[in-house]
Amino acid sequence: MMNLTRTADYLAANLKQLGFLIMSKGGGQGLPLVAFRLDREKVHHYDEFAIAHQLREREWVVPAYTMAPHSESLKMMRVVVREDFSRARCDTLVQHIKLALQTLNEMDHKTVEVHQEHVKKNTTVTKNKNSHPHYSKERYRPLMPGKEE
Repeated sequence: MMNLTRTADYLAANLKQLGFLIMSKGGGQGLPLVAFRLDREKVHHYDEFAIAHQLREREWVVPAYTMAPHSESLKMMRVVVREDFSRARCDTLVQHIKLALQTLNEMDHKTVEVHQEHVKKNTTVTKNKNSHPHYSKERYRPLMPGKEE
């Protein structure tokens, strides 16, 4: 667990150097994860979701979230540090985050908006089990009798 904590602290320090605000506790005071967001004091023409998409294009899954009701304007990203997340892999992630920021900074505001609209239009995220027409008539049995899925 100590190694996970050290790696999480190392990642947090690198993200802080890149200008992100670290929202998670470090030094082993919480889970081995790093929650972070863009600094709202600085002007950016992109958000955490654009960064997450850039990272996904580089085969990283670093989710971006909006917060709970009444604070949904606050966005954040999260990296969970697992056993297989080595220091070398952490360095690679930091390099890819730098590349993502560089790519987004090189885009103008309009290009970022067009890119985000394209992603929204061509990405399906739904909680509806029957969202695909092929599966619309499928029915599922409850896992336990008397319990709904």
